[in-house]
Amino acid sequence: MLPRIISVLCFAGIFVTSYPESGETYKHCSHGWTLIGDFCYYFENTALRFEVAELMCIEKQSTIFVPTSVKEWDEVMARSKLNVLTWIGLKQIDELREPLWKHPGGISVDKLNWVNPIPLYPEHNGWSVSTECAAHFNSVAVRHVFFYHCDSMLFSICKKKPTMLPKKQAMIDESDL
Repeated sequence: MLPRIISVLCFAGIFVTSYPESGETYKHCSHGWTLIGDFCYYFENTALRFEVAELMCIEKQSTIFVPTSVKEWDEVMARSKLNVLTWIGLKQIDELREPLWKHPGGISVDKLNWVNPIPLYPEHNGWSVSTECAAHFNSVAVRHVFFYHCDSMLFSICKKKPTMLPKKQAMIDESDL
């Protein structure tokens, strides 16, 4: 009898919605995504080629990780998988002296923790005509960025804006209905 009463009360809760006052929202990330600061991040569990990693992010309605601040870079990369390489949204184009982010708004590349930071020449950090894609290595002892062949199978991180939800919202467990 008690489960039936609870079910009826839960079902009735569908019709009794508490509407928040204006501006009372919170950031929500989909299942499997992690909220860090103002964005949601998906840490891919499958090693992929750079282009495939980009496409997987697009399928998730997101982009490959391009940090817009040093703080974001530090926070996200600290949570990246340990002892593996992770693609970041950075490529070296033959005609240009400096690598380019795949999307606008990325931090200055000299702020990244390159293997050979001074002076910052792509060639000193693995770049060649066959190694154009940048990846980050994260371990307890060291973190660094280096160029690798874009067909290498590495992990990746996707980034997207969170969904804004009202703070006061009727929560219903559909299994009770």
